[in-house]
Amino acid sequence: MADYYCQYKKRLTSEEMQVNAKWIYSYLRSKGWSVNAICACLGNWESECTLNPNRPQHSGFPTDTTGGFGLAQWTPWFKKYGKDMDDVRNDVVKLIEATKIQPEKKENPVFEEGAMYFVRKSWIDKKSQIGAFINLDNAKQARDKAGIEYEVYSATGDLIYPTVIEDSENFKVGDQVKLTQNAIWHTGESIPTWVFTKPLYVRRIQNNGIIAVSTVKVGGITGTIKPEYLDKITISSSTTTKPKANFKNYLVLITASSLNVRNGAGTQYRVNTTVKKGQVYTIVDEKNGWGKLKSGAGWISLQYTKKL
Repeated sequence: MADYYCQYKKRLTSEEMQVNAKWIYSYLRSKGWSVNAICACLGNWESECTLNPNRPQHSGFPTDTTGGFGLAQWTPWFKKYGKDMDDVRNDVVKLIEATKIQPEKKENPVFEEGAMYFVRKSWIDKKSQIGAFINLDNAKQARDKAGIEYEVYSATGDLIYPTVIEDSENFKVGDQVKLTQNAIWHTGESIPTWVFTKPLYVRRIQNNGIIAVSTVKVGGITGTIKPEYLDKITISSSTTTKPKANFKNYLVLITASSLNVRNGAGTQYRVNTTVKKGQVYTIVDEKNGWGKLKSGAGWISLQYTKKL
């Protein structure tokens, strides 16, 4: 494995970015930067250039020098000084050296393999990222502060927090429910009056029993609530889809780091949500190599699963 990657114009892979992130982390920590400051920079630089210090903003570079270049895509340097990139890098180093940041008085944390946690709305939605953290507790606190639409992912894209399950004792993902008269959000906040008039859907069940509900089957979460404040709505058998004759439900283990759940059995259908590596789901129907989830969330490609 290389010490770091800086191929000219190349968009780095996730594995290559992890190598560069560790190199940048170690260097900036040695200069006295705090962990939070470094993570803030890493999150920005990942978006700007995939952590490649040798990547221009525009494909026409070096003929076109109107755009940025390098980790932070330093646009003004070209316009103001007309320097080449060796000079720009030297100036950035001087800028870092001149900050005179006082080192933290505690021992530097060890950067362990894979010990980086990202707070995003989903693993594939990099633009929604609000932070990257070395400490998992800090990542969890940032997620809780940001709201229920955010989740914590590992550097390999695995969902870390909140831990979710597909079924609980009384509810399962996809159930239609209504609020009890005295219902409140699990945070203790009052629920708006209009929510009481709407049918709700169980969207996520955390392993601590808290249930995320929404007024829509796919899309934003309306709120999170304790199960004792929910009543299941029984759907008439005449409106439900009957299972395929002689089809026996079975469990599958997700083997891809992130697998799309689509609105139908094929890549031509829109993506409803994603499921993560290591999670287990029940398949209730099959079609052309695709399996329908029991929760009603949609269909997944069985190519990226293992039958249990």
